Amino acid sequence: MKTDCKLRTRLKIKKVVLIGLLLACCGINAQESPFSGGLSVALGGSQVDGDGYSGYNKLGMSAGVFVNYRFNEHHAIVMEMAYGQRGSKQNPNYSQNIMDSYKMTLNYIDIPVFYQYTLIFPNSLMINFLPGIMPSYLISAKEIVDEREIESNPFRKFGLTFVGEINLPLRKQWTIYYRQGYSLMGIREPSNGNTAATIVYDTQFSNFMLIGVRYFIAVK
Repeated sequence: MKTDCKLRTRLKIKKVVLIGLLLACCGINAQESPFSGGLSVALGGSQVDGDGYSGYNKLGMSAGVFVNYRFNEHHAIVMEMAYGQRGSKQNPNYSQNIMDSYKMTLNYIDIPVFYQYTLIFPNSLMINFLPGIMPSYLISAKEIVDEREIESNPFRKFGLTFVGEINLPLRKQWTIYYRQGYSLMGIREPSNGNTAATIVYDTQFSNFMLIGVRYFIAVK
């Protein structure tokens, strides 16, 4: 059963990557087009507010493709399609009397959409500021307590996150970026009026930070 689930998850990821690559290629192959596109990869940490743990201890990655539509030298729209890993993690810390371990793993397909404003300095240095919104689809979730997988209140299949990014073009085809995000809705399904469950689960919100690079496949 678990093998079938993993296979379906891999097939979903492959389909998303193929669709994204087609979108990127369509944008960058058109001559005299305001479109550009390429690949994006990032590493970072995440945590869940309301789960009783703190710190960006859950390491994860984001990898996908993006398309950039530039209106002029200062304004653009950026859309990305990526596989993203988030969650929460706590290791035992016996010196602080923390005896249990916990790990929440959430795997998403993310489609962030940004408005990009480019600040251009006299020495040709450019800095991009990107506020945006990120719809997400949950493809798999797992919770492990003390090395045992558990079942708890189910996670929402669809999420919505506010994201903000600042990036710096390094060369013509490379950009380095820092991104943060905070979910605008709880990551779990409503607990249907159960008071105890409401306190524990309905107030859980995911947030993350990433450091990554974008590679433009073709630049005009």
